[in-house]
Amino acid sequence: MKKIMFVFMAVFGLLSAPAYSQLKNMILIEEATNASCGPCAGQNPILEKFLNDNSDAVIGDSYHAWWPGSTEIMYLNDKTMNEQRINYYGFGSIGVPTCVVGGSYTKASEGWYKGAPGDVDALTSAVDSQKLLVSPVSLDVKRFTQLDSEQVFVSISSTAALTNASLRVIVVEGEHEYTDAGNNGETIFRNIARKMLPAYVGKKFSLAAGASTSFVYKYKYNPDWTTDQLRIIAFVQTDKDKAITAAVQTTAPPSQGFMR
Repeated sequence: MKKIMFVFMAVFGLLSAPAYSQLKNMILIEEATNASCGPCAGQNPILEKFLNDNSDAVIGDSYHAWWPGSTEIMYLNDKTMNEQRINYYGFGSIGVPTCVVGGSYTKASEGWYKGAPGDVDALTSAVDSQKLLVSPVSLDVKRFTQLDSEQVFVSISSTAALTNASLRVIVVEGEHEYTDAGNNGETIFRNIARKMLPAYVGKKFSLAAGASTSFVYKYKYNPDWTTDQLRIIAFVQTDKDKAITAAVQTTAPPSQGFMR
C-alpha cells in the first residue's frame, strides 16, 4: 500500500491560540545518516538544499545510524530511538544515506538507488505527488518551558475515524556543530532527531469521526543541545503500512511556564 505523509506547519507563541485548526499540508523527509559515511557527506548538502528550496512544502529530520561509525555522538545521544526508527523503515537493507518521503521510498532515477537523499528528481516527483493529497486529520502543537524542561501539548481532530493509530512526537535540533563526530568531513549537522516522546513507540489511540483528543508530554533538555534550535514534529502513523495521515511542525519558541 502506498504510504502517504501530510505535514502541517504551524507557528504558535500565544496561549490563546486556537486549539484545533486545519494547517498547511507539508511533506516530511526522514533520513538515516552517519558522520563517518562518505556518501552522506556528499548527499546531505543536496538534501539540505532541496529542503530549503521547497520550504513551503517540505520539512525533514535525520536519524543517526550506528555504522560505519559506531561511536558517532548523535547516534549515542539516543541509541534506542535511532536504531528503532532506522529498523522501522528498513534503512539498513540499503545503507546510509537513505531516506523516505512521506513514509515511502522513492522510485530511483537513473544512476541512483532507492531512497537516495541526493536523487533530486525522485524527491521532486514524490513531493509533487503528495502535494495533491488531502488529510482528514488536523494537529496542533503548543510548547511550554520551565527551568531545564519542556512540556509539549498535542491535540488531534479528524473528520474520519482512526483505528489503532500511533501519535509520534520528535524533538528535532535544527543545527549543531560537532568538529569530531566522525571522519567524513562534516562538522555542521542539521535536522537531528534528538528524542521521541514519550518514547520511539509513540502512543496508540483510536478516534471516532468528528472527534478530538489531546496528549501532554514532558522532557528535560540535554545540556549538549542548543535549545533555541529545537523544534517539535508530531505525526499520526499507522504501523501496519507505515502510512502517516498527518503531521505538524512547530518552530516557535516555547511559552514560559508549564500549562496546568
